[in-house]
Formats: sequence, C-alpha cells, structure tokens
Amino acid sequence: MIPGILRLLLRHKRLTRLGAAVWTLVILWLCTLSSKHIPHLPGGLPWDKLAHILLFGFFYGGWRLAFPTVKNRWPLFLVTVLYGFAIECIQLYATADRSFEWADVLADACGGLLALWMLYRVSATETAR
Repeated sequence: MIPGILRLLLRHKRLTRLGAAVWTLVILWLCTLSSKHIPHLPGGLPWDKLAHILLFGFFYGGWRLAFPTVKNRWPLFLVTVLYGFAIECIQLYATADRSFEWADVLADACGGLLALWMLYRVSATETAR
C-alpha cells in the first residue's frame, strides 16, 4: 500500500510540492503556538519529542518526494535539521512562553533520519522487484 501511495505522489509533483510547502508552514505555526494552547497529555511518554519526530519526519519525506530526482539525500537531511534549529531559535526569541531545547533539535534530526531511512528502504525494495 505504501509504495502505491508513493507512486501516486511522485506522479503529481506540483501537488506534492504544495503539500510540502504547506506542511513547512504548519510546523512553523504549531511550534510557535503559545504553550497554553498545547493540550496536556498523560505522563509516561515524551509526547513533545514524539511530536517533533513525526513533524520533521513528514517534513523530510514530503520534500524528498517533492524532488525525487535529486540523488543525494543528505543535503535535505541537513535542511531538515537546520529548519528544526531555526524553529527553536524562533521559539526562544519570538515567543513569550516557549524556549530553545537542544533535545527538540535532536528529535527533529531523528525524525528526518527515520524518514530518510524509510524512503531508502522503500526505494531499495521497489528497485529489487
């Protein structure tokens, strides 16, 4: 099922690029929300870090699918990490009740790396067929 969805996204590059751009803005919006608008979740799991992993995993995946002919995956991974770093700087300097956290930047990088690995595995499986 996943490779079928990926094939569909690869055929509609403009739509995929628009989706990646919108997702980039959604991340900016979510990460600059006042902390009083963020729901309190039950303890036990690092919900904030899991959210960063998902947000930036989809960020990497969306932009990777938007430009599938680019062979080198690592510059986009670097952009993912730098965007996460920039978001943390915005939280520090442009929001009243948010702060910079290196752990969030690490979670962003983990999300990008996880997406990089997953897309690599899917493409390797498709190539082997």
